[in-house]
Amino acid sequence: MKKFLATLLAITLTFGSVALPAAESGVVWKGVTISASAVDDEYLEQGEGYVKGDCVRDNFVYRVLDDDTIELTEYKGSDDYVVVPDEFDGKKVTKIGGFLFKDRSNIKKIVLPNTVTNLGDSAFAGCTELNDIVIPESVTSIGDNAFDGCEGLINIVIPGNVKVINKDTFSGCTNLENVTISEGVTIIGSMAFWSCKNLKSITIPGTVTSIGNNAFQYCEKLNDVVIADGVTSIDDYAFSKCSELTNITIPESVSSFGAFAFEETPWLENKQNEDPLVIVNTSVINGEKITDKEVVIPDGITTISKNAFQSNQDIKTVTIPDSVEIINDAAFIECYGVENISMPTNVRIGKNAFVDTAFVRKDIPFNIVNHVLLASHCSGDVVIPDDITNICENAFSYSGVKSVTIPENVKYIGKNSFTSCYDLKSVTILADDVVIDDGAFSYCNNLETVTISGNISNIGENAFKGCYNLKDVTLPDTVTTISDGAFSECESLENITIPNSVTNIGTEAFSGCRSLTTITIPENVTSIGDRAFSGCSAFTSITIPGSVNDLGEEAFESCENLLNITFTKGSTNIGKKAFNYCNKLAKVTIQDNVANIGQEAFADCPKLTRILMSGGEINIDKYAFSGCSALTQVALPESVASIGKGAFSDCYVLNKLTLSEGITNISDSAFYKCTALTNVTIPNSVTSIEDNAFAECWGLTSVTIPDSVTNIGKSAFSGCNVLTNLTIPDSVTRIGDNAFAGCSELEIAELPASLTELGKEAFIGCTLKTFNLPKGLTEIPARAFYGCKCDVKSITIPDNITKIGESAFEQSSNANNSFYYLESITIPESVTSIGEKAFYDLSNLKTITIPKSVTNIGKHAFDKTAWLREKQEENPLVIVNGILIDGKTASGDVVIPETFNGEKVTKIIADAFILNKNITGVTIPNSVTSIGDRAFYKCESLESVVIPDSITSIGNWTFTNCKSLENVTLPNTITSIGDYAFKDCDSLKNITIPESVTSIGGYAFASCDYLSSFVIPEGVTLIERNVLQDCQRLLEVTIPKSVNVIDYMAFYGCYSLVDLYYTGSNQDWNMIEIDSENDNLANADMHFDQIIHIHSYTETITKEPTCTEAGEKTKTCSECGDTYTETIPATGHTEVIDKAVPATCTTNGKTEGSHCSVCGEVIKEQMVIKATGHKYDNGKITKQPTCTETGVKTYTCSECGYTKTETIKANGHKSSNWIVDKPAAIGVKGSKHKECTVCGKVLETAEIPALSKQNISSATVTLSKSTYVYDGKAKKPSVTVKLGGKTLKNGTDYTVSYISNVKAGTATVKITGNGDYTGSVTKNFNIKNDFKQATVTGISTKTYNGKSQTQKITVKFGGKTLKNGTDYTVSYSNNKKIGTASMKIVGKGDYSGTIDKTFKINPIKLSISKLAAKSKGFKASWAKNDQATGYEIQYSTNSKFKSAKKVAITKKTTTAKTITKLKASKKYFVRMRIYTTSNSKKYYGAWSAVKTVTTKK
Repeated sequence: MKKFLATLLAITLTFGSVALPAAESGVVWKGVTISASAVDDEYLEQGEGYVKGDCVRDNFVYRVLDDDTIELTEYKGSDDYVVVPDEFDGKKVTKIGGFLFKDRSNIKKIVLPNTVTNLGDSAFAGCTELNDIVIPESVTSIGDNAFDGCEGLINIVIPGNVKVINKDTFSGCTNLENVTISEGVTIIGSMAFWSCKNLKSITIPGTVTSIGNNAFQYCEKLNDVVIADGVTSIDDYAFSKCSELTNITIPESVSSFGAFAFEETPWLENKQNEDPLVIVNTSVINGEKITDKEVVIPDGITTISKNAFQSNQDIKTVTIPDSVEIINDAAFIECYGVENISMPTNVRIGKNAFVDTAFVRKDIPFNIVNHVLLASHCSGDVVIPDDITNICENAFSYSGVKSVTIPENVKYIGKNSFTSCYDLKSVTILADDVVIDDGAFSYCNNLETVTISGNISNIGENAFKGCYNLKDVTLPDTVTTISDGAFSECESLENITIPNSVTNIGTEAFSGCRSLTTITIPENVTSIGDRAFSGCSAFTSITIPGSVNDLGEEAFESCENLLNITFTKGSTNIGKKAFNYCNKLAKVTIQDNVANIGQEAFADCPKLTRILMSGGEINIDKYAFSGCSALTQVALPESVASIGKGAFSDCYVLNKLTLSEGITNISDSAFYKCTALTNVTIPNSVTSIEDNAFAECWGLTSVTIPDSVTNIGKSAFSGCNVLTNLTIPDSVTRIGDNAFAGCSELEIAELPASLTELGKEAFIGCTLKTFNLPKGLTEIPARAFYGCKCDVKSITIPDNITKIGESAFEQSSNANNSFYYLESITIPESVTSIGEKAFYDLSNLKTITIPKSVTNIGKHAFDKTAWLREKQEENPLVIVNGILIDGKTASGDVVIPETFNGEKVTKIIADAFILNKNITGVTIPNSVTSIGDRAFYKCESLESVVIPDSITSIGNWTFTNCKSLENVTLPNTITSIGDYAFKDCDSLKNITIPESVTSIGGYAFASCDYLSSFVIPEGVTLIERNVLQDCQRLLEVTIPKSVNVIDYMAFYGCYSLVDLYYTGSNQDWNMIEIDSENDNLANADMHFDQIIHIHSYTETITKEPTCTEAGEKTKTCSECGDTYTETIPATGHTEVIDKAVPATCTTNGKTEGSHCSVCGEVIKEQMVIKATGHKYDNGKITKQPTCTETGVKTYTCSECGYTKTETIKANGHKSSNWIVDKPAAIGVKGSKHKECTVCGKVLETAEIPALSKQNISSATVTLSKSTYVYDGKAKKPSVTVKLGGKTLKNGTDYTVSYISNVKAGTATVKITGNGDYTGSVTKNFNIKNDFKQATVTGISTKTYNGKSQTQKITVKFGGKTLKNGTDYTVSYSNNKKIGTASMKIVGKGDYSGTIDKTFKINPIKLSISKLAAKSKGFKASWAKNDQATGYEIQYSTNSKFKSAKKVAITKKTTTAKTITKLKASKKYFVRMRIYTTSNSKKYYGAWSAVKTVTTKK
């Protein structure tokens, strides 16, 4: 069974929309049973491959997206020319789904509509024959591999709305010759045009900024490339292997070149021949051909590109100038001979830049070049040398370092420099202004403490990511940015203080810090990035300061213990999913200036009970509070401008809702499944209640809809099954599908007169107090009143209606006897179509007036009505307007008349005889041109069928399960046989398929157990899947040469097949595509080059049939003489209707009767109908009452037109509100009046007092900038002026002037009222001198005294001596110990800027305590000094110490030294001094007083 259903579904998808038989039992939806046709349930079982929500139409499988547009998800056709539709069911097709046409190698042309905006991944990949497609201007996105391998493409234009050409988009389009990239495209992705072997030239517009990896690699014929100014990067291998590329224009804007970007191109070879050091703009891109031992990079070069010198074995020495800023990854990799490199100290060096060079050694702890630490092989406790300024990328990665101290002079800690140092436990950073680059200490799993004492401003991306044991971090108050992922996954981090200097917290900065219990976000933070604190599950409360104007997506997502959130005044944006899944969050306070609450910002916070909002215009985005299952009250202030889709959906206990006047629409699913909500008042500002707005609100009893509402969307109140109090105002013009479906307690008084559009299933299960159809409606849509309870007895459908939809009035089995009392319905001449089951199961409906205009009647339209039962009793063949709509009660041999009531019978509708087990034969007249699907489905006793020449097709399931059917003769007019047409006809022994047939549907003859021979006519090209499956007695089959495909399982289960006759040759047979599960064909004996003989019979009538007796005819084949006889069924009576004479109010009438026009027999006797008496309508106002005059109401008998009248009282005047005739202006009075809203008479007048000007002095003024640095130019900050919440307009409401705005000092902006405003207001700003231009004197070297040392300095600016404390401040560091001290002089008051200075602190002056003569020498003695590292003795025979000699004493504990080997009896001058080593530098004290000594002999 499952295999059957899978194939059934596959056929459904292949042929587009195929009507399957429906289930008898029906489907229960919200207490209302939606019934279906009385057919076996087995055909409704779900097949394999079905996706909920998918639909099938015109060979496309599609789904409806959230924005109510269409995505095509699968193509089931086989055409080589495909036109993609622009809409289905009024919904625009906007997305070509991923893989939609993938590997459809037969498709040559595809036409896309201009509604499409998105082409999905691999949408056309592998369409090797596709040579004609135009990408519409509407397209904004093209997915990865979209046209990958489209070898037939020659031309393509990429429209400017497409911003990114994604990876592999046109990869492998080997015949692509012409590509136009329009202005607007910004990125060409990796491998975008890879191996487009016939592409000869390309122009890249200026909007493009990046050309990705391998973008044009292997474009072997590409010889001319023009890159416009604007492109900044050309990535790895972008044009490599372009073996004919000779011309390329590279603009100056390109500053970054990837590895091997032009490898193996003539262009690069020519460049290398001109100069082996290939330079483009300011980048060295290649030096692999250099043969010189020494390479000097020219001054002015800023970048050495990736792999630029890779594997050059000739270079020994490299000199890199100070202008070089970046040496990229692997720049000198495998340059084994490079021994010496000279480079600037501030250069950034990429990963593996010098790997495998001779000067990077593993036998020393540090590889250092010009203060740059390239690599280290240290382990244990590491102190980096003091003179290092730059630590390169990956310098210590994966090493055994246990602790590290970064000294003061380091300015750069490179990317991943200490990554994955698993033994590292402690990091101390002493350096000032150091850059900690991306991932510097990432994944140091055992790192516990980080101390940063230097003044740094930025913690780099992922700097400490994955430091799982890091518990404590101290950040200096100079940090302004904590970059993306800086401390993410630091699971043990318990304490970190974010200093007040921080303004930006990056994406995932603290993500996953689950031990962090609290954090204070400083007032200066303006931005918190996406997922910044996500997963910080120990947080209990958080305050977002007013300075934050952007709170990123998922910023605090899954903070499971967070209880309270407060947004202080000033916060402006709460990002998408910012607090999603904060499972314990109970309270949120949102202050003024929050402009946006993002998508799903607080979704699925199951403990959230209170939301406090105040002030400011707020947008609540879609699903913002969805799933907050504890939220009980929502009060939206007037500042709420919009509520997004599903904003409060699934808030199950929300029981109080207050909507403000500022809202203009209730958006899609805004309060979906708020099941505790009992009443809602919609404010007057609302014009539209969107789809699903209050759907499934099971507790909702009362809704007040104001007369401002014009639209009630799809399913707006569906499933509100206790809703009782709701009035649809006259302003409503549209009610969408299912708008009130399932509102089983709702009573609708009447439909609004203004209604022009009524959706399907709009009122399923509701109660209608009256039945009216507004004049603006043109059709009654499908299921519009399905299951509706309405007590009317008769309905007259107005003449503005042209169509009655499917199940429009269908009775539901448990819908409170919907339309139970309905007895008559009158359909006007304007109606042309009555849908299937339109009046199904209206058991008391006796009278239906169907006009001649109705030409289409759907299946089961009148089933289970008293009208149909009566018709069946009159004649088991129920025919209306020439349409046979029912034969389910017929029996025996049925002869369908050619005419009925004077009209030709032309149609047999779908399901007309379905499940009739009593008919044995059917004769269909030549007047019939169509037989509907399933017309004779499961007529198990049917033995014979006469099908006339007027029929051209046999529909789907037409004779399925007609188990007694033995012989069928198909006329030569038949061209197609539908799916399942004769399936399970167990007795069918012979059937001749006429030559006219070109199509036989899937399963058409499956399980016809007694078929022994089957001939497929010439003209059939495809033998559909399962067409003869399980025909177990089939012995022979004839297949014509025209067949090119035999589909899946076409002959599966034909185990008895012995002979296969084929009209073509063996070679022709081998060309047929035969799908799997057709092994029985291979087992049969093959007979090639056969001729199909199809009998051509002529017939002779040997006995004419009468009304009651059968006739006989003989058929003879004109080709072979074969003859056989057939019985001609009795013709049946030719019924002539004896028209009914209706009874009038005063005279009797007659029922309809009939008699046979051939033999005269009375078929149905006419009966007398008594006079009815007058039946008055509800009356019509023939003269409207006015304010002062009475009116007239006239009642008319609906039967005879007799009328009676009654008087209507005068209305009296109805006063309007005040109407302004002349609005008041400043100094000018206005006027107003009240008038009668009916007749317009003026009832009252009054004056409006004149207005006075507003004083602007109390306005708030905001300047764009409050501080400037003096440069001699006038400063004019822009101003924003607000008064009473209104932003005033410059030039209209005020003028601006500036005072003292050139020189340094306090400047003033004056705002003077204009127009409707008077007075003035001022605002000051500062202009400060550039303190960096000041001169500083008076700095001197100091001698150590154990105290902090300061300087007495003089600071002058432009000749003026500045005052300490007033004009500047001075701070010191390292100013106590011996060494180099630092001064920071910071401008103050009228001065802005900082000057940095240093000075030395030297050791104290030493004294020689004793100088004793020795033989040819002397001995000097001195007192020990604790600050000393060592001592220095200088001696000379000259008092000025010319040619003096020095002796260094390196032990600080030494207090005496003997100098020997001097000249005897010679006078020597001697002096000493202390030296102290600090940071590897020696600092010397002053020389001691000179002493003399004469040596002994």
